Amino acid sequence: MVGGAGSGDEGTAMLEIIHDMAPAAELYFAPSGADVIAFGNAVAALHAQGCTIICDDVGFYDDPFFEHSAVGLQIGNLQVLRDYLRVSAAGNDAELHHQQVFTDANGDGWHDPVLLVHVPQGGVLDVFMQWKEPRSGVPQSDYDLYLYDFQTMSLLGSGVTRQRMGETIYYTNNTGSALDAAVYVYRHSGAQAHEIEIFLEPQNGAVQYVNGTSPVDAVFGHPGFPRVFAVVATDVNDPTKIEWFSSQGPFSIIGPPQVQPLKPDFAGADGVSVSGAGGFSTPFFGTSAAAPHVAGVLALAWSRDPGAAAEDFRVSAFLSQACVDLGAAGFDTVFGWGRLQADLLAGQFNESPVVGLTAGLPHCVQHEWRELGGWVDVSDADAGASPLVVTFTAAHGDVAVAVGVPGGVVPAQVQHNGTMQVVVTASQSELQATLGVPDGLRYRPHPVPSGAPVAESLQVSANDQGYFGIGGPQTGTAWLDLLNHQNRYEAWRYTHFDATQLLDPIVSGDNANPDGDLFSNQREFFIGGNPWVADDEVTPVCGFEGGQFVMRFRMSKEIVEHAFAVQVSQDLENWSEVQPHEITEPWPDHPVVPDAWLMEVTLPPGPWGREFLRIEFDPRW
Repeated sequence: MVGGAGSGDEGTAMLEIIHDMAPAAELYFAPSGADVIAFGNAVAALHAQGCTIICDDVGFYDDPFFEHSAVGLQIGNLQVLRDYLRVSAAGNDAELHHQQVFTDANGDGWHDPVLLVHVPQGGVLDVFMQWKEPRSGVPQSDYDLYLYDFQTMSLLGSGVTRQRMGETIYYTNNTGSALDAAVYVYRHSGAQAHEIEIFLEPQNGAVQYVNGTSPVDAVFGHPGFPRVFAVVATDVNDPTKIEWFSSQGPFSIIGPPQVQPLKPDFAGADGVSVSGAGGFSTPFFGTSAAAPHVAGVLALAWSRDPGAAAEDFRVSAFLSQACVDLGAAGFDTVFGWGRLQADLLAGQFNESPVVGLTAGLPHCVQHEWRELGGWVDVSDADAGASPLVVTFTAAHGDVAVAVGVPGGVVPAQVQHNGTMQVVVTASQSELQATLGVPDGLRYRPHPVPSGAPVAESLQVSANDQGYFGIGGPQTGTAWLDLLNHQNRYEAWRYTHFDATQLLDPIVSGDNANPDGDLFSNQREFFIGGNPWVADDEVTPVCGFEGGQFVMRFRMSKEIVEHAFAVQVSQDLENWSEVQPHEITEPWPDHPVVPDAWLMEVTLPPGPWGREFLRIEFDPRW
């Protein structure tokens, strides 16, 4: 915050408004000093302290009325070093301002409109005039400023040249009585009639008459700089109307640069209560009260995404949606974009993609692909059909994304498929179509050392590439926890027993029987049973059917084909493996247990007239 000298505790009042809007914001204050140079130094000091938003209500009539000011250019230079946001009061000069092309209807050399100010004894009137001609180069015109007693037409003062294209009068009424002072402009030289701009500053009881004054084009100085938010005032009790004293736009310039800035930028409320510290008046009126409201809204919104760039807040397409429109539809030179509103501005931030995970802990087996479709979902509320960049990263395995799902991702959208890091660039609808099917996303663990399983966190990061809103690219990240096992049996054990039970071999050991159904844990795994639920099915079943020896048994779908063998013997000592064609294929589903196959082995009678069948099973294959 930069505050003006001699304004009591106005800086405190402005800081109170910001604190009320954004209570967690760090507040800094610097006095503006007595001139433009001191003011520029104050802004630079706040910038050096790292302030991200600098607000002021300071103006200098020495600044050019038709060109950008030195402070405005300094603001641009500071933004090159580190970008920040500048908020400034547009000014309270609506009835103190005159702007018009020099008009001399009767040819006497005098500007036709006369500006009148009532000046009591001891009253003060300062008058500042400039004309629309570049300050650089050789002057083409000369306009003189005069102040007369309107009743006696006695000269009260004449202009003093303070800059190449302007004059100033400082007058104090020491006549002993009140008078009406008249401001006159005379064209001393120059063939072209230039635009004249005058600001009146009555003090100590002096009051201007409204004849010839206008609020239009009364913004000047650094609030007119394109990268400064100039704020006009609306009464908090009637926020749809501009305050009668509030300066209005545009800011007509002749350069440099030649681009005409859109001014003002926003409207803010005044007429608000403050503490009155230091005897400062409350309620607080003026654009000095409106500007910190805008600064507070910006601070509050920026806190939603501290990583957003200052430049993001200057994009008119977003700012127009962050304001309550006032006056003419869209931007106008009375209210700017309208009243900046915190909730609307927050809504213009780019929403981060969301990576959703299904609750649970997938168990994976080394070298085998585990289907993870349905475990991960990617969405983005404001991305629409814009592509998201989704990166799957594993530390102990490989990832594969399906490329043939209808409506899903295609090969050209996937990089490094089947490796430890896969990158997919696709719309959220394509991603959701792929990730929604069982084999849309798969994971295969690398070798797992003996002992405890290896914990894995599959990182899924989605970046929206900054296609919408303030804040630039946003990333949503989640980690899907996995557990990698040496074999399917170990995965089954960790699925059915908790950490304490796994340490107790009486409960979770290979030959343990926690449900008392005489099926050991190894056999429960083999038949697709539950070690905690008694199973009354008798397996296998053997006998002769149609002249052949038949054995039927239940086998879990978790069993790897090479983890078991069916063997035949005639003497219970010498065993040979049943050839694959003697096992009925395809394996049908078990009619009762959904996670099991119904296996059947048939053999013709052997040469000795008797044969024995058995199942040889290695649970840790």
